[in-house]
Amino acid sequence: MPHPHAASEPTHQQCNEERKPRVLLADDEEPVRVLTTRILARQGWEVTAVSDGRAAVAAWPSDGSPFDLVILDVRMPGMSGGEACEELGRIHPEAHFLFISGYIGEEERTRLPKGERIAFLAKPFSPGELLAEARALLHREPATKMLAVGGQAG
Repeated sequence: MPHPHAASEPTHQQCNEERKPRVLLADDEEPVRVLTTRILARQGWEVTAVSDGRAAVAAWPSDGSPFDLVILDVRMPGMSGGEACEELGRIHPEAHFLFISGYIGEEERTRLPKGERIAFLAKPFSPGELLAEARALLHREPATKMLAVGGQAG
C-alpha cells in the first residue's frame, strides 16, 4: 500500500508537461485508491478513481478527450486489470497503462497485455516510485501496437 508521506518527491513539475495529466485509476482496495489519488492530486494531476475494471471502461470519456494514463490493479472482482486494459486499448490504442499489484505471480504477470506504453509497479510503492514510473510511462512513444494477452498484435 502506498504511504502518503514517504519519499521526497518535489511538488513542482520536472517533466515539463504543458498540462497536467488526466489519470483513470481502478483498484478494488479503497485505501489504495484514496492514497494513490492523493499522491497524484498533490502533483496537480486530475484523477478519476473507480473500484473495478468494468467501472474503468464505463468511465472512459466518449467525447474524444482520453485519459493520459490508466492505472489498473491486476486483480479485481468482475473485470480484471488485464481485461480492462484490453478493452480500453481497443477504445484508445494510444493509451498508457500502469498495472499495480502486490499479489501477482510470474505466470500471471506474463499473461498481462504488453507494449511500450504498458508498465508494472509492485505494491507497496512509495509516492516517488509511483510518480517516477507514471512520468516515465507518459513519455514513452510506441514502436508497435499494444500486444494482447498471449503476444498477438491487437
